[in-house]
Amino acid sequence: TRALHTTSDFPIILGNTVGRVLRDAYQAAPSGTRRPAP
Repeated sequence: TRALHTTSDFPIILGNTVGRVLRDAYQAAPSGTRRPAP
C-alpha cells in the first residue's frame, strides 16, 4: 500500500499555510495612509 501523504505533499501544504497566514496579517494591518482633507 501507499502512504496517504508523501514527502512531496508537505511543501505544498506548508506553502498554503504560510500564504494564508501572511494574507490574514496583511489584511489586518493598518494601511498607513490617510484620506485627504476635503
